[in-house]
Amino acid sequence: MFREISIARTVIPIVTMLSLGGIVVFGHSGLYGAYGLSALQDARHQERVMQAEKAALAAERARMQNLVERLGDEKLDLDLLDERARRVLGYSRNDEIIIR
Repeated sequence: MFREISIARTVIPIVTMLSLGGIVVFGHSGLYGAYGLSALQDARHQERVMQAEKAALAAERARMQNLVERLGDEKLDLDLLDERARRVLGYSRNDEIIIR
């Protein structure tokens, strides 16, 4: 009987400490690990940043598509063509004032 009590007094604290250690390790991994809550927050932040970038790129693409359509054969905008040609070639009319 003396031996059973001493084993129980030794084994129970060891099992308890190992269980608590496992809970701490898995809890830490759940919060700060590669697939934990902080990684989830980082992924959600990155998603918001990329969605904003996607919206900006879509707006830029729409603007450029509009310019391409206005310079195309079907809907040629002569004012836009004149503006682009003078900007690229560096020409200006005599009656224009250039501000740089």
